[in-house]
Amino acid sequence: MEDYEQKLEESTTSKINSGMLINLRLNDLWKDAHRHARAGKYSQWNDDLDRVWCELGGDVVPLTKNQIKKGEVDAEKQYEDLTMDYAKACSEIKAPTGFNKYDEDAKGAFGKQKQALIKKEIFLRRLQNKQGKGTAYHDSSEDYMD
Repeated sequence: MEDYEQKLEESTTSKINSGMLINLRLNDLWKDAHRHARAGKYSQWNDDLDRVWCELGGDVVPLTKNQIKKGEVDAEKQYEDLTMDYAKACSEIKAPTGFNKYDEDAKGAFGKQKQALIKKEIFLRRLQNKQGKGTAYHDSSEDYMD
């Protein structure tokens, strides 16, 4: 009996694939990002996008030496650049003092902030699709299974 239990323990592997859990987390994050973007809560929207990156970034394949020689930029560097663009846009906003309102210059800075976040989100959505964790398109080579 002891041998049977030991063999069973050694040969048993997890039947749970975390892929579905990752997709559920991503879906929740995208819903949060959408809600925060619509409400104009840019800081929270940015935080949501950073969490999406944490889900997707683990599966980013590093570039080969040949790709680097060709001048290709890896996803991590692209994401860093997009994050810095957002940070730069944030730094252009001068907070009002006292009971004053934002001045006219702030409107342009808020627009830059929003555009930086839109670019960041589109990058992440494309990365998610590239990794097969997003939109699924019909592949005619799969028709033979029907």
